Amino acid sequence: MFILKLDRHYVELIHQPYLGVYSSFMVITTFLVSLEYAKRRTLPHWRWFSNFVSLSSKISFGVYLLQSVALTGLIGILDVLNLTDWQLIAAIPFAYIFALGSTWLLSYFCYKVPPFGILIGRPNFSLKQTYRKLFRKEATAND
Repeated sequence: MFILKLDRHYVELIHQPYLGVYSSFMVITTFLVSLEYAKRRTLPHWRWFSNFVSLSSKISFGVYLLQSVALTGLIGILDVLNLTDWQLIAAIPFAYIFALGSTWLLSYFCYKVPPFGILIGRPNFSLKQTYRKLFRKEATAND
């Protein structure tokens, strides 16, 4: 508002020229990082990172769906801590790491533990499979 001499509506409008420059920079940066990852992902010392990216892509929809749970927890923690404005600004990186990390862990839990996979769009529980296992065990036990 002070630099561009515009009112709040026009400053926050997404069609501002500086947002076009920023968006272009972000798209190009993401593209270049992706190209570097594609080159390195098959190297032996990058295997752990490649596995992490693969797993993260499987649970990414769960991260999107469950982020509100972690953000609600973060609000509760910040309310208890009662930080000043400057402390809150300093805590932004830690809050981001907490929110992303706890959401990732919660999504991973849902991905691995049946029947919670349905919450993240990755059903990991099937009644048919359960009945087949149950009846297979009964059939072998009766023989």
